[in-house]
Amino acid sequence: MFDSRAHLLGVPPGPELARLLAAVDVDGLDADATLTFLQAVRRQEAWTESLRLSAAARFAEIHDEVPGCSIPGSETLIHLGGEGTPMCGSFTADELGPELAMSRYSAARLIADALDLKYRLPGVLMAMRMGGTDAYRARLVASGSRDCTAATAAKVEDRVLPRLDRLTRAGVARIVAETTAAAEPDALEQKAETAARSRHVSLDGSCGDDIDVWATMAAGAAIRLDARVDQVADMLDVLYPNRQETKDQRRSRALGLLADPHTVLGLTRRYRELTGRSTDDPADPADAPADAGDQAVLLPATTLYVHLRPDGLADLEQFGVMVMSSVRDLLTGSQVTVKPVIDLAHMAPSTGYRPSDKLREGIIVANPRCIFPYCDRDSRKTAQLDHTLAYPHGQTEADNLGPPCDRHHRVKTHGRGWRLRQPFRGIFVWRSPTGRIYVVDHQETLALRA
Repeated sequence: MFDSRAHLLGVPPGPELARLLAAVDVDGLDADATLTFLQAVRRQEAWTESLRLSAAARFAEIHDEVPGCSIPGSETLIHLGGEGTPMCGSFTADELGPELAMSRYSAARLIADALDLKYRLPGVLMAMRMGGTDAYRARLVASGSRDCTAATAAKVEDRVLPRLDRLTRAGVARIVAETTAAAEPDALEQKAETAARSRHVSLDGSCGDDIDVWATMAAGAAIRLDARVDQVADMLDVLYPNRQETKDQRRSRALGLLADPHTVLGLTRRYRELTGRSTDDPADPADAPADAGDQAVLLPATTLYVHLRPDGLADLEQFGVMVMSSVRDLLTGSQVTVKPVIDLAHMAPSTGYRPSDKLREGIIVANPRCIFPYCDRDSRKTAQLDHTLAYPHGQTEADNLGPPCDRHHRVKTHGRGWRLRQPFRGIFVWRSPTGRIYVVDHQETLALRA
């Protein structure tokens, strides 16, 4: 049988690995060999993408001069990358885009990332070339540190480089944001202003009967909108129980109904009247009478979880490091409850199967994301608190609890061959059906390669 590990894992990405991959009969591989093959393909893709980025940077370098013309609309020299990268012609992306079958905007982003990686983040680019990370993560580092000085970009690289293969994509973005905020705290306000200028709502009408809606909003407004959509969706569930809709379908309908506030006010009044009555399906909500004078719809409450960091910055759960103006926006119109600090080092166990509210809260705060390898789902929204060692053999205590998301709870419980151990509090060791070992903590995943 083809020894995939010896032939593929020990060969660095490049022409030789490409030759070996092309010679493999994929249809003859078993599960273990297939995973090894895929891992080698991933490393080879990273190497290939590093070549594309290097070529994009070179293309920009070639276009470092423009005709000396002062006519309005003529090409000028611009900076696409961050501090320390060379300038290029403003039409450079328009020439590169068609050749790569991408828009001018995508081509400009490719050039900007390529220049930043070459001149500001050479270690990340080299990690790609060695197959140590993928292009998506590398470009996240480049784009996330672009507005910072070259010195700060170097600090970002120093912190993120040893962990690129351990972090989820969202984890990379978090580390970059935290590092830049700590290095340039005065630049947070400017970044917030820049982000505010990029807010938008757009519709993609290429999906047949449905239209995709995309939006970038202020954090406070987005949180309140999400809570309002949830609130209206729950009312629809009570008012129209015979519709056989999922929660996501109701949320979609609820978002559409928010376009008519009078209808929502009418739904609210009817919800109050019908709560506890017959479950017969009433008329469509579009026909619900509105009471324009009914203004007693409360704004959703907002709870902020603030993690105090050693560098003095406050890290807001789900939001990261934020400027105070954004924090004030989050709390606008909300009823604020101040809760005591949760001492994660001393969480009292529970005597029965179910953890106490305090213990559950502590576990989720200590593990803000799903504990499955490379899963980045928010444990506060999706977690099903689970005993690592099944109760009653394992006690309901911090050393034996973790918050997998609903799907990975099912994988652990019903997946054939999956095993989980928690040798130390907050350290979760997974063994896959093919024997791969993954060590997961609250920040990253370490894959132990055979």
